[in-house]
Amino acid sequence: MTLEAGQLGAMLSVMLVLSLIPGPADALIVAHAMRAGARSAGALVAGIVAGDVVLLGAALAGHAGIAAAPSWLARATALFCAAFLATAGVRTLRARGVPVRQAAPASPAALSAAGTGFATTIGDPTALLFYFGALPLFLDPARATPLDALVIVAAAAAVIAAVKTLYAAAGERAAALIGRARTAAAARLATGGLLLGIGAALALRTVSTI
Repeated sequence: MTLEAGQLGAMLSVMLVLSLIPGPADALIVAHAMRAGARSAGALVAGIVAGDVVLLGAALAGHAGIAAAPSWLARATALFCAAFLATAGVRTLRARGVPVRQAAPASPAALSAAGTGFATTIGDPTALLFYFGALPLFLDPARATPLDALVIVAAAAAVIAAVKTLYAAAGERAAALIGRARTAAAARLATGGLLLGIGAALALRTVSTI
């Protein structure tokens, strides 16, 4: 294992700060938790963490290989994520009057929430900038051993999951203070509008680079 405790601590400290700064994923978590509760938002958090794990794993696999990947593949992936987010936004906006249910972990609703969280992270410019730009400031991916990668990914996932869970708890608490009935419609509109906005912004940014 070549990873030093100071390197890991510095990287996790930056990730903690970035995770605490409110972003699109955090807004989605809060809106979802306000509408359906923190437990229901767990699938969304899981998808967000999975997206970070994939990005971090790809960065540790080597920047050279990533840079050599076909540009069309990156654009196609971004457009797919944009379409997924926009579709999820439309479905959320059209869910007027549908009663909120606590979805089981393996239910389609939970899988959809997880997919939304994953796509949001994959298309998040801040996450992409950190993993593929700032990560080498803390360690050299080329020198990382499999054990180093396992420790880094596990620690990063734990930090991100903890912060996002706090956002979910805050959303549920806010709904309890205001009243679920009064916040359900507002949260649905906010979630749907945010998903559509993120999808549209990602698509426009991708198309502008072609």
